[in-house]
Amino acid sequence: MKFTEKQKSMTKLGRRLSLLVSAVKRIRETARNASSPHFVNEYTGLVKSLIEKHPLDEAMSLAVGGGDYDDIGMLLTEIVKACGITGDEHLVDLGCGSGRLAKHLGIAFPQLDYFGIDVVQELIDYAATKAPPHFRFALHHDLSIPCPDNSVDIVAAFSVFTHLYHEESFTYLKDIRRALRPGGRVVFSILEFAHHWPFFEALTASHQTNRTRELTMFIERAQVAIWADALRMEIVEFNPGPPTYQTVVVLRKPLA
Repeated sequence: MKFTEKQKSMTKLGRRLSLLVSAVKRIRETARNASSPHFVNEYTGLVKSLIEKHPLDEAMSLAVGGGDYDDIGMLLTEIVKACGITGDEHLVDLGCGSGRLAKHLGIAFPQLDYFGIDVVQELIDYAATKAPPHFRFALHHDLSIPCPDNSVDIVAAFSVFTHLYHEESFTYLKDIRRALRPGGRVVFSILEFAHHWPFFEALTASHQTNRTRELTMFIERAQVAIWADALRMEIVEFNPGPPTYQTVVVLRKPLA
């Protein structure tokens, strides 16, 4: 079948419009990425890639530490227990991911007032399927805790500050202090050079072949002490509960 000149012209116009639409989409995506914090882009891209390559359950496990979803969830729950939680508290899970902590907190403390926040919607959607129905989740991209002043008993932030710049972690801690009730605690994990040197060596070795991976940041105990002093918070202890793959820190907001 032969095309008329008009049909040929319309076909060329259609192709140009298609290319134009694609170009606009790319520009919008670039602008959106440019305006989003680095950790939003890094983890949105990571989760998208994992979902494309793996079954959903496997992808959701790999997205929060390379696997062992339930084992790590139970381990983190034991650490939170060691911080003195009874189940009557209001707990915020900063960087809740796909819900490994939410799931096992829900088993241990079914009446807990839980609020999980993360920067990737797919992770939040999955986490909600693993937790009790009354557990709340929200997408939140800012370096803050979306809760009123003096309203939270405990904030958990596992494997969060390890992927932020130091000024971002300190900004989070400042707002966590605001949201905590007097006597409230924040429990978070860090990587230290002295205790996690093999991991640092592995990162160094992989740098030449994987320059687009998510940021990994090390924080020393002396730095935590400086932050705690600047925030007027008390260092309760390091490494409460069972040993874990990262150093765990507990800070407390003074009663007065």
